[in-house]
Amino acid sequence: MVLSLHVLCWLIFLSLPATFNPRRQGEGFLGIFRDLAETPRWTNALLLLLVFYFNYLYAIPRLYFRRRYKAFAVSAVCAFVVFVLLNYLQRPHFESGGPWFSPLGNSFNLFMFLIVYLASFILCLADLWRRIREERWKRKMAVVTQRLNPHILFNTLNSIYALSLVKSDFVPAAIVKLSQALRYTMEEEANMVPLKKEIEFLQNYVDLEKMRLSPDLVCIFSVDGEVPAIDFPRFLLVPLVEGALKAVLADENASQVSISIRFTGNELVMTVDGANASQVEAGAIFDIATLRAQLDLNYPANHHLDLSDNGHIFVVTLRIALS
Repeated sequence: MVLSLHVLCWLIFLSLPATFNPRRQGEGFLGIFRDLAETPRWTNALLLLLVFYFNYLYAIPRLYFRRRYKAFAVSAVCAFVVFVLLNYLQRPHFESGGPWFSPLGNSFNLFMFLIVYLASFILCLADLWRRIREERWKRKMAVVTQRLNPHILFNTLNSIYALSLVKSDFVPAAIVKLSQALRYTMEEEANMVPLKKEIEFLQNYVDLEKMRLSPDLVCIFSVDGEVPAIDFPRFLLVPLVEGALKAVLADENASQVSISIRFTGNELVMTVDGANASQVEAGAIFDIATLRAQLDLNYPANHHLDLSDNGHIFVVTLRIALS
């Protein structure tokens, strides 16, 4: 895809002189090919290609960006000298046969040379800015992940400990699920994972927590719609699940908690609702700060988070436009 885009841009750029050449008017694409086939044209085109990719791949990122300005200036002067010599040796002649001295050849050659230099600078700066943003994003995601992993581990160990106290038959199954959860958190190095794996991790986490909940407490976890085959920020939805379970555990009178994820088109809608102890506000139970930080980082303008709490019932709704 990138190679095709480069080829297309170069074909358009190198055909501009022929497009505006009065001698080629009315010849269409055939005139463009004839113009490009002329020796001064294709030799200049080859030089422009070499200058662009030398600057883009080496001179600008490895010399200019690393403050080796003298070496970069030498490379720029050498490129310009080669350009002048090439156009001098191929300088045009009058129709009478007398030479016409012009060290830069046709007037458009210099403009194309300058455009190539400017374009290489712009693309290198764009690449540098993109890499800076990606590194900043990775650092922020790493901080969030480091905060979440201990929470998940400690909560799961607490669940298994509670089961062991009553000598529950679910302990072996809980240990298996814990190993699966740890494998997911430790083996997945990337901050972006397939959305399907993230949903499976949430299901596994909820199943572990169910083992230590009261039998009278109904915990519902549902996924509706087809899960898109896209990458998704790891642990983005965990704060909602943790908050929901923490809220009902803090309320002895809680009877049900519901966690639903629905996919409609390109939108993910997650709704969490349940009972809440009257003395604890839902905003203090849910780790909204961590969730908002991740949302602002990954979906800055494509999400909506709503939290309502009347003291006894809480409802949290999260909408994310995935495209």
